[in-house]
This record gives sequence, structure tokens and C-alpha cells, in this order.
Amino acid sequence: MNGNDESASLARVELFAQRFYARYAEAVDSADEKALRSLLAADVELTRAGRTDRGIEAFLDVYRTHWAQGIGLCQHQVTNVSVERDLDGVRATAYFRALFFEEARTRLIVGRYVDDLVESGDEPHAGLVVTHKRNVVQRIVTLPTADVIE
Repeated sequence: MNGNDESASLARVELFAQRFYARYAEAVDSADEKALRSLLAADVELTRAGRTDRGIEAFLDVYRTHWAQGIGLCQHQVTNVSVERDLDGVRATAYFRALFFEEARTRLIVGRYVDDLVESGDEPHAGLVVTHKRNVVQRIVTLPTADVIE
């Protein structure tokens, strides 16, 4: 593969990674288990707070617990997506901010994703699926409740 082909391939993978994170954030924020499941490899791992859960059901259980909290509005924002190819697939890194608008408070969670992704041809989400998701929380800011604007 020449330099132009490698650059085009890396640009394609970076676009797929951005699409992956957009779909991930939307699935988590809308409690769409089916959409989230479609982004997971069969042997997926999730590492957060020093703990690793293995397998699709264990991964989804983490989010089922989150959704069961009944948070009024949750918004994930993912920026600064960067990718590198390796022999096993793609290492993607990104910044995230998650806003949880709860009844008694608002929380802003700031951190990084460091994820291993592989290409998948499965329709309708051809692109990337995650084999190892690492959610690295760097700060949690507790704020007053936010007003609902209708």
C-alpha cells in the first residue's frame, strides 16, 4: 500500500470511528439497547474504575443499571477522536463529556475513551465494533439542578 492509499485508509477508519462514537453516544443517551448491542463484538470487554466486565451481557448490564436510575436527560459529547491501526484492528482515543440532568443535581463527567475497535461489515452499521472499551473518568463536577425549558 502506498502513502496515499494508507492515508485514505486511515481517513476512512477515522470517519468510521467518529460514526461509532456518535452511534454509541446516541444509544446510551436514548437507552437503546438494540443499537448499543449492534456496536459490540461478541467477546467485548468494558473497563472502567479499575474493573473489567467481559461479554455482551455483562457490558449491557452496566448500561441497564445506568438506564434504571431514571436520569431525566443524559447527553454524551465525544471530541478529539484519533485513530491508529495495529495488527489487531484500530486503537481509538477520544475525550468525552457526559451531562446527567437529574432531579436533585446535574453532574458533568469528564474523561477519555481508549478503545480497541475492529472493522465489521454487518449491515446496517457497517464500520467498526468495539472489542475493548475503556472509560477513563478524570473528573466529576456536581452542579445545581438545571431548569427545564419547554
